[in-house]
Amino acid sequence: MKELPEIQQLLGRVQKPPGEEIPEGLSVEELNRAESSLGLRFPTALRQWLSLTNGPCVGPGAFVGIRTRRQLADMEKILSFYPAWIVKGFIPVATDGCGNFYVAAVDRKLQEDAPILFIDTQENPSMPAYIAASDLGRFILFFLRKELGESRWPFCREYVLDIDPESRRIHDVPLPWET
Repeated sequence: MKELPEIQQLLGRVQKPPGEEIPEGLSVEELNRAESSLGLRFPTALRQWLSLTNGPCVGPGAFVGIRTRRQLADMEKILSFYPAWIVKGFIPVATDGCGNFYVAAVDRKLQEDAPILFIDTQENPSMPAYIAASDLGRFILFFLRKELGESRWPFCREYVLDIDPESRRIHDVPLPWET
C-alpha cells in the first residue's frame, strides 16, 4: 500500500480517546487464523493495514480489527450480526460511530485491493449506500484526514475525484454525491 508513510504520519496526529494509544498490528499467524475462522481471504492492502495496527479508535468512529477491546469494532463480532456480508464478500474495515460501516467489497477471484463501500445499516444493512473510495489506502487517508478537519470527503465530487479518480470506474454502487 503506497499510502502507508502518510497513513502512519496521520495516525500519530488524530485524536484518540483519553489514555488510548494506536494498537499494535497483528502477526501473520493471527491474520491467517482470522481468515480461516471467517472463511475469508483478506486483500493484500487489508493484511498490510492490520499488520500495522489492529482496530485503532480515532474520532467518533473506529477502524475495525480482529478481537479488539471494542465489540463494535471487532470484525468477527460485526460479521456475526451481518452473516450475509461474508457471502457477498463484504469485510468491515471501519465504523462511523453511529452503527454504520465501511466495508471492503472483495472479489473472491482477484484477492487484490477492493473498493470500500458505505453501508447505512438503518436504511438497508445488505445494500451499500455509496462508494467511499476505490481502495483501502485511499479510504484510510480520507478517513484520517476527515478526523483531522477535512470536511469535503465523501460528498464533494471535485475533491474526491481529484484524489481518487478510480472511484468513478465502479458502476455497481453510486458515488456519494449521486445518492
